[in-house]
Amino acid sequence: MIKKDMIEVTQSADPSQFTFQTYSEYCQATREYSEFTFNCVRIRHTYKDGQTIGSCLKTFEDYKNFIERLEKSPNVESYHVYTVDHDWDQDYYL
Repeated sequence: MIKKDMIEVTQSADPSQFTFQTYSEYCQATREYSEFTFNCVRIRHTYKDGQTIGSCLKTFEDYKNFIERLEKSPNVESYHVYTVDHDWDQDYYL
């Protein structure tokens, strides 16, 4: 467990944990393939009022931007990052 400016962090991610580095790469895959599985992360963040929210971040670019916003927020108490496999199925999203 790490403390970053009074925010408790239980894990972080690196580029190797993502299939897609940018949102553009992710969009390209959704245009080329009707279904596929990819690696990404989920973040469970807790606010000082006790509210907990889970978010799925599909690209490393999105992850970096999200963490930057979390660490600037005065209301975030902690966050936990964990890797997941996520599926894309074009028929599900139509």
